Amino acid sequence: MSIDRRTSTFRRSLAATFLVAALIAAAALPLQSIADPSLGDLNSQLGQVQSEQQSLSASISNLSQLIDSLGSQIALVQSREAAVRAELVRDRAALAKTRAALARERRLVALLRARLARAQFLLARQLVSSYETDRPDVVSVVLNATGFQDLLEQFDFLRLAERQQQSIITITRVAK
Repeated sequence: MSIDRRTSTFRRSLAATFLVAALIAAAALPLQSIADPSLGDLNSQLGQVQSEQQSLSASISNLSQLIDSLGSQIALVQSREAAVRAELVRDRAALAKTRAALARERRLVALLRARLARAQFLLARQLVSSYETDRPDVVSVVLNATGFQDLLEQFDFLRLAERQQQSIITITRVAK
């Protein structure tokens, strides 16, 4: 039900109540005999009823102003509520985006930690391997080669091993 409808219904109810009260008050006044009312008595009664009517009209007017004031206050509160609800919707959307970003970042951190652990493991294994075996020099590689093809394969293997070791070191540095 709209505010205007409620106000109109309330005003009608209030006017009807005051009218009934005025009629009851008029009926309760001491009446002289019906056959012999004087003109002065009738004028006096009429004046009293009109006075009560003016009083009731003033009361109705005051109440109507109060209703209008309350109606405008209700409209203001409703507009503020709508603004707060809209802001709440925006804040909830921002919170959802932030939570999604946080989850993505946590997954990325877990992935990077796993990569770091793997790189550290490989680097440690490579380090132990390099200490346990003698590092071949060019002379030993040439002398131990059974042919030119074998010599090329050993050089390729050494170059590949060095690149892999450098790659592991780089991955470890980046992961830290």
